[in-house]
Amino acid sequence: MTSYSVVDRTLTIHFDSGSKADVTAHCLISRSAAGGLGLPEDYRLVMAYPDGEQECAH
Repeated sequence: MTSYSVVDRTLTIHFDSGSKADVTAHCLISRSAAGGLGLPEDYRLVMAYPDGEQECAH
């Protein structure tokens, strides 16, 4: 992870390496870590990689 951004109800975690094909493990880790950010319960979690973005399922 290189950075993250929050816009409205969307948390986007940015990676400068890797692939959107790797999203499953990153989603699991990020969902548990995001709890401390005070986001609303219905927030969207998006992983952004050099080859594109992938939204994590709830």
